[in-house]
Amino acid sequence: MDTLCRLHTQIKQSQCMDSTKQAELAQLRRKGRSVMVLAGMIQFRMPPNTYSRLNRLD
Repeated sequence: MDTLCRLHTQIKQSQCMDSTKQAELAQLRRKGRSVMVLAGMIQFRMPPNTYSRLNRLD
């Protein structure tokens, strides 16, 4: 999730065309949601602080 957050920041600050930038940002948002769903499915196997970090990054 940290990697997705860093990529999101880099893309927002880049000077790409707006349509390309928006498509890439949307793709990263979908990936972030998928990470959240996966974390919810395996919640009993991860330490509690992992969930607080994921929620903060979302």
